[in-house]
Amino acid sequence: MRFIKARIKMLSSQTECSSVCEDNDDARAAVNEACRGATGGGATGERKIFPLTGIIIILAIGLSFAGGALYYLKNSSQPLAVRFRGFAGDFINTLGFPACPDPEKGLNVIKKTLYVNNKISPGASFQRGMDNKLVMETPDGARLFDYATGYYVDLPDGTEFDFSKSPKFVRFYGEGFSGVISKEWSVGYDVSEYVGYYFNRFVLDEGYGTENQIRVISEEKSDAMEKITVYVENLKEKSNMYTYMIFKTNSRFFFRVMLKYDGEDTRMERIINNIADSFYFFKPKGKAVYDVDFFPVTPEYWSDETTAAYERLKNLEKPIWGIFTGDIFNKGINERIPGLEEKLGYKFEIIHAYAHLNGEFPLEFMRRCYDEGRMVQLTYQFTLSNNLRLYGASPTLRIYRGGEYEQIRDFARKAKEFGHPFLFRLNNEMNSDWTSYGGVVNLMDPDIYADVWRYVYKIFGEEGVDNAIWVFSPNDRDYPPNNWNSFVSYYPGNEYVHIIGLTGYNTGTYYEAVYAEKWREFETIYDGIAYEYNNVFDNFPWIISEIASSSIGGDKEKWITGMFDSLKKYPRIKAAVWFSSADYDPRPGYEGSVSRPYWLDETSGTVEAFKNGLRR
Repeated sequence: MRFIKARIKMLSSQTECSSVCEDNDDARAAVNEACRGATGGGATGERKIFPLTGIIIILAIGLSFAGGALYYLKNSSQPLAVRFRGFAGDFINTLGFPACPDPEKGLNVIKKTLYVNNKISPGASFQRGMDNKLVMETPDGARLFDYATGYYVDLPDGTEFDFSKSPKFVRFYGEGFSGVISKEWSVGYDVSEYVGYYFNRFVLDEGYGTENQIRVISEEKSDAMEKITVYVENLKEKSNMYTYMIFKTNSRFFFRVMLKYDGEDTRMERIINNIADSFYFFKPKGKAVYDVDFFPVTPEYWSDETTAAYERLKNLEKPIWGIFTGDIFNKGINERIPGLEEKLGYKFEIIHAYAHLNGEFPLEFMRRCYDEGRMVQLTYQFTLSNNLRLYGASPTLRIYRGGEYEQIRDFARKAKEFGHPFLFRLNNEMNSDWTSYGGVVNLMDPDIYADVWRYVYKIFGEEGVDNAIWVFSPNDRDYPPNNWNSFVSYYPGNEYVHIIGLTGYNTGTYYEAVYAEKWREFETIYDGIAYEYNNVFDNFPWIISEIASSSIGGDKEKWITGMFDSLKKYPRIKAAVWFSSADYDPRPGYEGSVSRPYWLDETSGTVEAFKNGLRR
């Protein structure tokens, strides 16, 4: 049979259809059948452009596409989806906000300065879509008008501003005081309940206050505003009074102002009242942007060996792998790690270990790892209770007050005695509420963390430690997820950090009913981290300080395979450390139950998936 290749067109009559294939009966019959479908198949040959079946198919395709697009926008961690969710959330939740007012209305403005994207704009002209902030000087003080975040507030004359971290917060400084203003979001609908637990539960706890010499001076609460003032005893040469103000908006958005100052300063009551009376929120205009220049400063005092180790790590084209196991100093290094390496056919170049403030520098362990050709990532945590007694005395506050733990200096001396390069990861996951050194536990003031970091750095310098490579390692998600608690607020400064550590786990779904825990793929986690960190830490080498996947709630083998597939997307990641252990359920009645099995060799399949990934 001879087949004729023909392009079938929408024809208006059976006659036209038949004429297409006059020389072939079979082809003509096929075309006639198609034409009957195109014309509706009626006896009169009436023309119908879209038959019902076609319309249904088109609608189904359209709905499927729309559903897929909505799912992507709702769940993806890709920058486009993240930006869309942020825009949509802001739009929906600020619908009830007042319109942006005239910034000069009712003011006797002596001088005004417009900042566009955090730089003074000589033309003093509002730039649409950008980060506009207007500072107006009046006979009574200064008004900050933040278009991008959507508020204005009156502050004393001579107040200076730091807009460099504008997407998260604005800092301000005056004679004898400083403060932070941030726009926040409540995960729950009850803002007061949310703030009471995630912000204030430590400073308002009587036992915590007694242990840490903190007194609540006043606590006020209304439908529109909340205010707490606390006094920190025995805090010399630093601000010893804190006032926290919450401004509600009849939505899940709210604003937070934190002030710290000298409790003896009689001006502060008037300044605080002026802030409270003047604060006004409105629909934001434009987009807040960063203006930071974070980069590592390679210390001149480093030993040649340390400099060489850092340069090698920084210039790696493919990530190297490290490992942590339980009982790392004994069974871990003696049995578990060699066993894993035998199964994988791979030698881990980095070994991860932990030390606490009441522990010692693990000198012999460090020497053994060095002799085996490995570098240690040593995490040093300022806790006396393995972060279990968070309402107890805070070592971080004691150091901030000027107290010294001799253990820190002894630790530094032993580090110097070791004499070889190691990754020094101080007080990780500080942007959380489960560490005794984090901001939530310590007066909701990340500056305390940064100050203590610099203090420890100073001690190491005094003791001649020339072999520590300092790793700044926040958790992948701020918890609570609020701007004042952002990872960037804890950054201690360029000369104190050499590597950025990433921590992102797939925790699985064991606690789904309790904490709404979700299964997260590697790419979802690290796309989110990259989206945040690329804005501020793009000049640093990165290492994944801790990573693992649970097996509860999904396919762990597939997760590992996806991890190796995706790693190439993040060229700044130079190393990764698998946390081959487990978390256990601490709740009464569940004690001892494995909640998050992170073991790398949990099954032969997980070992094989990792082994295959290493071969790439």
